[in-house]
Amino acid sequence: MTDPYSLSEPHPLTTRSAAEAGFALDSWASVRVSGADAEIFLQGQLSADVAAVKPECAGWASYNSPKGRMLAVIRVVRSADAIDLRMPRSLVEPVARRLRMFVLRSKVSLVLPDPAETDEHADARDRAELIEAGVPVVYPETQDRWVAQMANLDLIGGISFTKGCYTGQEVVARLHYLGNLKKRLFRVSGKGAVPAPGTAIRDSAGDGQAVGDIVDAVADAAGFTASAVLQVAAAESSSLVLDRSGDAALSRPQAYRYPDPVTP
Repeated sequence: MTDPYSLSEPHPLTTRSAAEAGFALDSWASVRVSGADAEIFLQGQLSADVAAVKPECAGWASYNSPKGRMLAVIRVVRSADAIDLRMPRSLVEPVARRLRMFVLRSKVSLVLPDPAETDEHADARDRAELIEAGVPVVYPETQDRWVAQMANLDLIGGISFTKGCYTGQEVVARLHYLGNLKKRLFRVSGKGAVPAPGTAIRDSAGDGQAVGDIVDAVADAAGFTASAVLQVAAAESSSLVLDRSGDAALSRPQAYRYPDPVTP
């Protein structure tokens, strides 16, 4: 099967101001990065070109392991004196702890938010909006599982292939330039209980091996809707099932259609 995203054009990172970006993300929390070296420091940590994010603008980035697999998908929001890294609250402490390992002598300060209880309504709304928009999310149970392009981060401006080195860059760049991308992000739906992030997906007409994973899912009137990283070769299958008791059937995957790029 031809990659349904092969003709897609990536978004520039800063297509809109943070206020216009359309994602409230009220259930997420931020690691605030400030100091004279904040931008330079983050350029060596995140996949996107942080220098391209202008004050009061926002964009997407991944924070990767040395293997090039995502540890977090981050909403980068810049103000006049700091850069906020917004992510699911469950990732704030582990991501901040890992970032601090690389600060060394850089003039950088990392500040974590005060503890807060999860607003379940805000969480469900945020998850539904991101699934609808085709924006991937990483949770603790799915860390270090997908290279950024597998989750379409390149199609929403979350990867720079020109800015230079960052953690995991060699793997991400190799996948880009060799063009051997075998997985992408798709939308699926099904009936029954909402699957947890990381739930394996199998093709019941195939050899029984996993062909993908649930990225995130939320309940809807018919059951649930979800985003999933799937093998491109399996994306036309009408026999996909969740790898759980009962083998819940999934709808035929739908490729996301992203808006045309907007000049900042």
